Amino acid sequence: MYRCSISYNEQYLETYQNHEGPVYRVRFSNRWSNLFLTCSADWSMNLFHLYSKSPLLSMRATNENFSVNDVCWCPDNSTVFACVTVDAKLQVWDLSVSSIDPVVTVDVGLEDKQEIEAFELAKQQATANENELSHANLPSSPALPSRYGDRYDNQKDNDHNISPMGKLLKNLTVPGPDQAPRKRVLTTVLFGEKNPIIAVGDDRGYVNIFRIFDPVTITHLGPLQQYLKLKEAVIRQTDPSHINILQQDGGGFEEKL
Repeated sequence: MYRCSISYNEQYLETYQNHEGPVYRVRFSNRWSNLFLTCSADWSMNLFHLYSKSPLLSMRATNENFSVNDVCWCPDNSTVFACVTVDAKLQVWDLSVSSIDPVVTVDVGLEDKQEIEAFELAKQQATANENELSHANLPSSPALPSRYGDRYDNQKDNDHNISPMGKLLKNLTVPGPDQAPRKRVLTTVLFGEKNPIIAVGDDRGYVNIFRIFDPVTITHLGPLQQYLKLKEAVIRQTDPSHINILQQDGGGFEEKL
């Protein structure tokens, strides 16, 4: 990652290195302007200070070996952020609690898993039926149960009425009768500004809304209190080599005072 300036367009001001894969998102804290989060294909998220080349914290949920596609700070709780992963997990982290594991994990793709398992079971049953008919020397016409095939028959009749873009979206979101359901990939996450909710979007174009009760996302703390809360949480968990630069950074409040 590079820190750049439009005033110096021929060189980088700083280079940050620690991710081992593509970086998908960089999000600055709205409570501490020199702190930013990154998420990457290397399964991890890093918390950086603008003037430190190495991360203050590196975070990855236990047993989570999937790319992190997006990360977002909570607007009204400076230590809380959320991320979404390729395997359809929503994770909510609270740095005041832990930087080792999220405090909340939601498997948004749980229904997809159940659908895939049901499809595989139906496929095995169809294959077994075909083998039985073959051994009995009877004509065979193997097919998956109607729940996977019939729902597409009516759609085929209406294909000529669908626009090219509509057909593209249908092909992305609806598997064919002989295709296994595809588990969704979460791509975006966003907190509600004035309500304790999180919205997540996926590669199918769908959005899920979740209400968050814990951790608290609406605190009504002032800007200085939010900054101090985040600063205390980071200093408590970071490497001692970073503490000096963090203690010297007043988050812009010294200049205001």
